[in-house]
Amino acid sequence: MPPAKRPRRRYKRLNGEGTISGPRKDGRYVGAFYALTTAGTAKRVYVYGRSREEAHERLVAEQAKAAQGIPVPAKSWRLGPYLDYWLQNVVKPTRRPATYALYEINIRLHLAPGLGKHQLKRLSVPTVQAFLNAKLCEGQSVRNVQIMRQILSAALSRAVREELIVRNVARLVELPTWEPAVTEPWSPAEALAFLRAAFGDRSTRRSYSCCCTECAAARSLACTGRMSTLKPRQSTSASKSCGSRASCTSARSRPVRAAVTCR
Repeated sequence: MPPAKRPRRRYKRLNGEGTISGPRKDGRYVGAFYALTTAGTAKRVYVYGRSREEAHERLVAEQAKAAQGIPVPAKSWRLGPYLDYWLQNVVKPTRRPATYALYEINIRLHLAPGLGKHQLKRLSVPTVQAFLNAKLCEGQSVRNVQIMRQILSAALSRAVREELIVRNVARLVELPTWEPAVTEPWSPAEALAFLRAAFGDRSTRRSYSCCCTECAAARSLACTGRMSTLKPRQSTSASKSCGSRASCTSARSRPVRAAVTCR
């Protein structure tokens, strides 16, 4: 009579090793383990796979991150709510009102409707690239789309600092190069033609006086060789120092002082 087989001893997993169960009703296997969160508490993390081997690979990958000291998010964020949180708690207290207004209108009109439903940690480069390409096809200028990417990149950089995501996918998106339009000023003949056409208006005399004084200020600055280094608002104050130059006569410096009152 053959000896009776002993019942197989069930392997007992160690604490923190994780478990894999399944298949579920949908056919997937579930792996679970405990990990530290960004809030400092323990949280049970779940991974899924179509097979037991796939669930095991994902479980090992998540456990490797936890072993490296990378915490899991205490809250599962979607991009839309996180952008609202970032605006109110990061941008508004630290940035200028004009910057906050620019960020708010771009998030409300473009980023939140287009990307707000995506999970923050699952946001990918192809998703952001397709969104920005669609904005270009809608007729948005290259500069406006670049601003959208800059705002999104700033928000994702904050999410990286808060250890909610591992990388900033907005930095990996490519856009066309923006070239600012070149503004061609009027020639003296075109400026005089405009003033002559509108000379019947009461405000034209003031415009004509300002035009003449600005031309005098430009000639005065050209004498000192500082035309390329000064800003437009500095032209009137800097031109007063030209009186000591022999080539800059006092007749040219008088209209410059009048330009201050004309503004």
